[in-house]
Amino acid sequence: QVGGEGAMTARLSRSQLQISGTFSDLPAAAVSASLREGAATGARGPVIAELAVSGNTNGSITGELRLQRSQIAALREGRLYVQLHGESGVEPDNAILWGWLLPED
Repeated sequence: QVGGEGAMTARLSRSQLQISGTFSDLPAAAVSASLREGAATGARGPVIAELAVSGNTNGSITGELRLQRSQIAALREGRLYVQLHGESGVEPDNAILWGWLLPED
């Protein structure tokens, strides 16, 4: 079962990216989260970095990392996203919530 909701903020200062967000009403306890890069907005892709998760079915995600130039371009193009994993979820990696980091206009 996939469900729940979340909100996230990402701030880029030079090449340093800070991510913070919250999630709630998940169908399973959260166990990990990662920042990923897809080929396009909405497309899943490989892990760039692991993020910190606290809470159970309600909680928070935080992380800070230095991005490479190609990853900054991907962020500006809306291709970076956060994937939250639970004790159970969508195979093959028990993903239960996804959120794309979209630039503000």
